[in-house]
Amino acid sequence: MPVRVTSRDTNRLDYGWHRSAIECEGKEIKIVSIIEGRAEGDIYYTNGPEDFFAVDDAVFDMTIYHEEGDTYDTQRDSFARLISAEVMSITGRYPLSDLLDGMRVTGISPHEVRAIEINESERSMKITKTSGEIISVELLAA
Repeated sequence: MPVRVTSRDTNRLDYGWHRSAIECEGKEIKIVSIIEGRAEGDIYYTNGPEDFFAVDDAVFDMTIYHEEGDTYDTQRDSFARLISAEVMSITGRYPLSDLLDGMRVTGISPHEVRAIEINESERSMKITKTSGEIISVELLAA
């Protein structure tokens, strides 16, 4: 059965992520995964890379998990973190809880944050706490 894939945009990370038009016998397909192993393969998606979450369990079970490695749960967690990081990198959308948890290093608890203002050119961030206090933080290069 022929599958037609027309890639529109590609992101090369550990996996190749391709925004594509995918069609099989006149029907649109949301996701096609051609993964051979950890960090080996390509993922083709129609709407967004988040579509991969609908098939990630099956992909992991069929191609990533190896009995001679770490436990199933350890390997699954590692794969899930890798996929999540790559999806976030492509979309530029990050869970608010992850970003706020990163504030803990400044001594600020996530529940204290009312607003965050980032000045990219000055590499600084202003954090407004629920108490009204404003804290300025210098951002280092990644």
